[in-house]
Amino acid sequence: MKSRMYGPLAARIALAGALAAALAGCKTSTPAQPSTAASGAGVSIIAPVPASPTAGAAVAFNSLPVTLSTKNAIATNGTPLTYTFEVAYDAAFASKILTKEAVAQGSNGFTTVVADSLLANNTYYWHVRAQGGGTTGVFSTASQFHVGGPVTLGAVNMVSPGNGDFVAGTPTLKVTNVTKTGASAGPVTYKFEVATQTSFAASTIAASGTVSEGAGGQTSYVVSPSLPAGVTYFWRVTASDVLNGVSVASPVHNFSVIVSIASLLAAEEGQVLWPGTQPPGQPGALGHNIYGDNWDVGEKIYVNGTHYLSPEVESLRIMDLMDRGLLPGDAINWMKANGYPTIALYYPDLEVIGVTYQYFAGLDTSGSGRKSHTGIWNLVDRAE
Repeated sequence: MKSRMYGPLAARIALAGALAAALAGCKTSTPAQPSTAASGAGVSIIAPVPASPTAGAAVAFNSLPVTLSTKNAIATNGTPLTYTFEVAYDAAFASKILTKEAVAQGSNGFTTVVADSLLANNTYYWHVRAQGGGTTGVFSTASQFHVGGPVTLGAVNMVSPGNGDFVAGTPTLKVTNVTKTGASAGPVTYKFEVATQTSFAASTIAASGTVSEGAGGQTSYVVSPSLPAGVTYFWRVTASDVLNGVSVASPVHNFSVIVSIASLLAAEEGQVLWPGTQPPGQPGALGHNIYGDNWDVGEKIYVNGTHYLSPEVESLRIMDLMDRGLLPGDAINWMKANGYPTIALYYPDLEVIGVTYQYFAGLDTSGSGRKSHTGIWNLVDRAE
């Protein structure tokens, strides 16, 4: 007989001990710290805890009605409980607009009720209490949420980089500002996220930032810190009117961070491209100088019999600077001003840049007959 009753008796003693400990810390009630438990008729009840909407939440008008969810209360003796929910305009509940009583306890640890008839552009307070076994529990602490106005946001349109583009390590991401409807529309913020996977799980986020809406019809975000080269990234943007609880997400686009070809060729030659002062910007800022013929690393012989390593480091530095957005003449001048000796000369009419043993010539890629320093550049050995 004793063995059959030991389990239930131990469980009751444990529950009674837990309730006694909880009640010991809740013997007094003040406006700042209300009681969280009540007892009567042999039943003790620890108050439920509001769960959703979370305190201070903004609820979109177009998502009404609101579902209020509370973590279930705790009662001794397994007493069945029901719940009373109250919603008011004020924290003192002097102006109640909704009361729902005898709500059956949920079976998953939470009890919910639908708060209908709420109006736009209003702040509401709600609390809940449990009752059962002849005992009426105390109300939970009040939780507050705000219902926004009838506001809608248009689509987030990606501007740059284009889907599948190659970019520098610190690209500027741009979107068009969303359209807004509704007289009560508030300020819009834009959350930019860059990730290594389309899931955008926390462990895959490479960069993120939230910025206020920009002027001129576009909002931009400069990625920081710099992203490693040779990796494909995915990005998306969420536009939000926080005041009204409205948000809209963009599609997911991808881009790849380019590798500095000049740096790779210099490393193959056993050289550091920029051992001193670092040049401005990132490779690929203008885009996409194309390395044409003869840029393979190898030893060459000049007409006078001098052996030299091709491509010459001067050529690689100039190409890298142009890929960062500098014009050929400006690239040469930057090198001279920052401790990188060069005898390079630029011939703009021919779109040719000459160095010690070689020259490289730009080819028009625009189809307009105009030379373009962002086109194809073929390297030519003077010995040829």
